[in-house]
Amino acid sequence: MDVTFVGCGDAFGSGGRLNTCFHVRAARTSFLIDCGASSLIGMNRCGIDRNAIDTILVTHFHADHFGGVPFFMLDAQFNTKRTRPLTIAGPPGLREFYPRAMETAFTGSSKTPPRFELNLVELESAQRRSLGDITVRPARVRHAPAEGPFFAYRIDVDGKTIAFSGDTEWVEIVRKESAVPSRLRNAQGESPAHQAEAVDPDASQRGHARTRYRDRLSDRRGRIDGGGVAGSSVF
Repeated sequence: MDVTFVGCGDAFGSGGRLNTCFHVRAARTSFLIDCGASSLIGMNRCGIDRNAIDTILVTHFHADHFGGVPFFMLDAQFNTKRTRPLTIAGPPGLREFYPRAMETAFTGSSKTPPRFELNLVELESAQRRSLGDITVRPARVRHAPAEGPFFAYRIDVDGKTIAFSGDTEWVEIVRKESAVPSRLRNAQGESPAHQAEAVDPDASQRGHARTRYRDRLSDRRGRIDGGGVAGSSVF
């Protein structure tokens, strides 16, 4: 499995990082976790084959996590000439939000049928869902003053697990084994969630769980070896 940190920055581009977007290439599929506004730029820099991406998982509809979808679609339609089916999956409301986002970015684009099969899949919290070669279990989290919905994801692929919190205040699901795999605990038995709370106990006031590890997650490419846990991000 190969994981590329296309972008791990916030909405303000702090530190010069691009908006949130992780590319995962597994044995029989590749997919994105979030697709922030700058994601197409990052994927081009990294030499990622966008036509090989089967699924885009979005945690929520803020532009730094979803804003790259219209650019991805335009690129697929007119630049890379995509023919492979594409699934975009996310929280309830996706089917309504998608055409609005397309029209906001490129007027008239939502009325132009894609040259490939597009599946918009609304996921339900705590319900496992198979999307091709990956299995996803969303968990509802809390972010910003709005009600949401906002999701964290547990993703199973190739016998490994990726747990991604998305943007969230501290909620119980982040502490549980279903959200943070046990192999990520340190020698003292603490998970990244527990460590992060100790570092920044006031994070919940801002709707983000910030940790001392965030600045270490500069845009980079890394190969994931071993079994069990493919990766985790709690920030």
